[in-house]
Amino acid sequence: MVAAKMKSSCWIGFLIVMGILSGYIAPVYATESLDVYPRPGSTKTISIIVNNRLYPEIKEKLGRYCTDLEKEGYRIILHTRSITMNAKELRLLLLDDFKRFQIEGAFLVGELAIAWYEDETSGKIPYPADYYFMDLDGEWPDRDNDGWFDGHTDANHSPEIY
Repeated sequence: MVAAKMKSSCWIGFLIVMGILSGYIAPVYATESLDVYPRPGSTKTISIIVNNRLYPEIKEKLGRYCTDLEKEGYRIILHTRSITMNAKELRLLLLDDFKRFQIEGAFLVGELAIAWYEDETSGKIPYPADYYFMDLDGEWPDRDNDGWFDGHTDANHSPEIY
C-alpha cells in the first residue's frame, strides 16, 4: 500500500535501534507502506524506517517527532517494514530513497535487519555494522560465504547518508 500525505519532514542523525525492544517478540507479517511528508521548499530529507509491528504502538509519538522535525525544515520519507526484510534489501530501500528523494540520513526504529561484519581485529567474531547502511555505493563482500560481511571497499571513502 502506498499513501501520500501532506505533512512534514525529518531528522538530524543516523540512529539504529536494533534488537528486540523490551522483550517484544511477535509474529511479523509482510505489511509494508510508504508515507511521504513533503515540506515545500525543504532541501533536507531523511527516511524513517519502522518495524511494522511496532509502528501502531508508536504512531502518535512518531507523528509528533515528525512534526517537530518539520519545524526544523526537514522532509520525511516514512516506511514500515517487516523483520523478514534482510540487510541487503534494507540497504537497497535506503539507496532507492537516496536516488529518488535525495535523503541525507535515515532513522531505523525497532527490530529490523542487522548487517553483521567480521574481521581479523575482532578475532573473526561478527559485530553489527551500521556503516553498511550509510555507505550506499561501497562493496561489502562475504568472501568466506558464512553470512557475515568480511570486506569493504569504497571509491569515495565516505558515507552517502548518516
